[in-house]
Amino acid sequence: MIGLVEFYKTIRQKYPKLHRNLGKAYCICIWISSVLGILLASANTRGPVAQIGFSTLGVLWFTTTTIAYIHARKFNFFIHRRWMIRSYALTLAVVSVRPMFWFPPSFIDFELWYLVITWICWVPNLIIAEIYLRLTDVNGRLIKNLSH
Repeated sequence: MIGLVEFYKTIRQKYPKLHRNLGKAYCICIWISSVLGILLASANTRGPVAQIGFSTLGVLWFTTTTIAYIHARKFNFFIHRRWMIRSYALTLAVVSVRPMFWFPPSFIDFELWYLVITWICWVPNLIIAEIYLRLTDVNGRLIKNLSH
């Protein structure tokens, strides 16, 4: 929930200290969660496809958050924002994965579905984030002339 609040422009502008402190809390939570996720992924008993899927998520989650944090510390807020969008897209994997376990498709064996989940809980989120970043300007507004 911290990440969601951080995207509100009003909070960033009116309460920069709150934004900064919530951002630090978000980063700490992500760093801890991503490292634990990587450790759990390495112990996943469903095999290398599941291990690599969840490990890659953990590594990218840690990396995107760290890059965003570094750019915030350098006051490069344009790049910071872009990397936080990527980080939050990966954070949403936790939200995305739950319904996939609760409502598996009946036409796929659950063992195979589990392997698919380890990738589709985060890859589409990251793709959507990248498309959004390519279609919007510094302020998150749709670019009118996409040929540039």
